[in-house]
Amino acid sequence: MRGEGDFAFARYWTASRPRQGMDKILGLSYKEDGVFRHNPARPLEDLSRIRIPARDKRLLKGFHMYFRKADVIETSRGCLNLCNFCSIREMYGHSFRLFPLERVLADIEDAYSRGARHIFCTDDNITLDMDRFEQLCDGVIRLKLKNVMFTTQASPIGFARRPEIAKKMVEAGFVSIFLGIENASPKICAPCTSPTPRYHPAWRRGAAERGHYCRRRIINGLAEDDAESIRENYQFIKKMASPASWIRS
Repeated sequence: MRGEGDFAFARYWTASRPRQGMDKILGLSYKEDGVFRHNPARPLEDLSRIRIPARDKRLLKGFHMYFRKADVIETSRGCLNLCNFCSIREMYGHSFRLFPLERVLADIEDAYSRGARHIFCTDDNITLDMDRFEQLCDGVIRLKLKNVMFTTQASPIGFARRPEIAKKMVEAGFVSIFLGIENASPKICAPCTSPTPRYHPAWRRGAAERGHYCRRRIINGLAEDDAESIRENYQFIKKMASPASWIRS
């Protein structure tokens, strides 16, 4: 399956038993008579048509995070940034799509009803639209689920622009954020087209907001990296790892 397989896989499963109509499935590559066939690309899916996962059909169970039964949800797909070290733009192009909020909340309730007490949001950039993210937090708060925690990955730029959302995240149950800082050196990130260095003072404030436990990601080993830039990253992480900069609930 090339691209999104939500509907392509179901069509493939039907066509493969018996094997016919494979050439009509967009986004499918398959081998026939010793030769690989590549059907035309599939357009991006309408997320409002995708139902919540059939969790009762899983073959493997028992996933956990921090000794709590865990599950995953997604509230959006894609990112409008064009960082050339990221694979998301190859998956979705220059796009950002939202699942209907009601569907997201129903997905959370379904995971919770099946025992999940730690839920990971797999969004590529959940803080790209901070108004929508605030609506998500408000919706989770309204669910009034007990003893559930959330973890997400995010860009620090969103928090720098809307630092007040951090407090609402705490109320919603977000306990951990995985921040993609990428690189502390504007010299290195400029060729990578990452927007982070342009907001350097702002995202440093965003990374220091109170309310959560933060993990901060730095990328070393880019083609433009040298001893100076790696040392700069090390000094940055060392400074940010001081107790005063940790973010705890």
